[in-house]
Amino acid sequence: MKKRIFNNRIAVFLLSAMFALTSCSSTKVVTDKNTTYDFNEMETYAVVYDFDNLSNGTEVNNLNKKRIEKSLMEQMEFRGLELDEENPDVIINFYTRIESEQNIYTNGSAFGTGYGRWGYRGMNVSGSTSSSVSTSTNGFIIVEMYDSNLDEIVWYSLGEKNINEKTVSTKADKEINNAIDKMMEDFPLQKQIIAKN
Repeated sequence: MKKRIFNNRIAVFLLSAMFALTSCSSTKVVTDKNTTYDFNEMETYAVVYDFDNLSNGTEVNNLNKKRIEKSLMEQMEFRGLELDEENPDVIINFYTRIESEQNIYTNGSAFGTGYGRWGYRGMNVSGSTSSSVSTSTNGFIIVEMYDSNLDEIVWYSLGEKNINEKTVSTKADKEINNAIDKMMEDFPLQKQIIAKN
């Protein structure tokens, strides 16, 4: 099965969208779609982890890859699609990135400069001062859906969330499921009621 390569123009849009996101503890989501595409024609899908789009060599561990893949598959099955790795109607690419940022806070009036996440710069001059440094880590999941016949992207979603050691070690299943669920909220095909045997 041919792996699809992420479009550079879409990458620019996604990076621009990240700048517009405000900081909070919940998952922040950006989505877009091809408005002329008939999503009702989709019947089968496949899921692919996209190694070509790793950011700065950062790669999520295999356990979290499996968690994301499983959550995406559940979302597709909830919408009535069937897994077909040989000849799917659509291919779902996903990849991840982890970004750490260091913020320097300075109190007082001594000379000093500091850079924030997006390149901001602050300056103080003369007097006594005290500084503190904080580090935060943000996790990103990017999901792209391609039509196999058209060989073009028809839908994508980006999710961003602040993560910490506790989240990674004890709440990964819940956090990833919640993130994927929120990322799929505006997907053109809504969830169906599945009858249990």
